[in-house]
Amino acid sequence: MTSSRKRRNWFPKTLFASASLPIILFLGIATAEETAPSAAAAKVKPDAAYKVDQLRLVPAQVEFSNPRDYRKILVLGKVQGAGEIDLTTGATLASADGCVKVDENGYLYPVKE
Repeated sequence: MTSSRKRRNWFPKTLFASASLPIILFLGIATAEETAPSAAAAKVKPDAAYKVDQLRLVPAQVEFSNPRDYRKILVLGKVQGAGEIDLTTGATLASADGCVKVDENGYLYPVKE
């Protein structure tokens, strides 16, 4: 049997924990909202001052193993003084022979063999 003193001590700890949890969750949500990028910031295009010397696709070659496969291609641009920058969001991909479909999010899907 537990003594009455031990039984009484758990209540203040439980009350403190249950009262502090919503406060901690609220502070976490408020911090996340302040640091989350806005929709406009997510669609920022590279500065016009960057001169892209070379484009590189990763992966350079895409293979599909079944009709339900899909792939995403990363488009990188080599610029002077900045190394490589990601140009994927501003790039428009298209299939030359129609064997691949490109959706609005840039994912590639096989259409025919």
